[in-house]
Amino acid sequence: DAENAGWGNEADILALTKTVPGIDTAQVEKLIVSKKDVYVKAILADKTEGVTYGVSGTPAVIIGKQVIVGAVPYERIKAAVDALVK
Repeated sequence: DAENAGWGNEADILALTKTVPGIDTAQVEKLIVSKKDVYVKAILADKTEGVTYGVSGTPAVIIGKQVIVGAVPYERIKAAVDALVK
């Protein structure tokens, strides 16, 4: 899918599950329908929590009180962790 085009919609999830050996696609479809409200509530709670920390997109990493947004080199993540544990 295109950036921010709704990947994760029911059709995409079902198409993905069909490519994974051993997954019961019918059961996945049943759960998508029967637990939709639960999933939407959890997703919105995660989004709200992320916004409170300054996360506006993915990828994003929170290390201590530092928010690192975007694809960054490993060295930047390592430096943030090292500074936190010193």
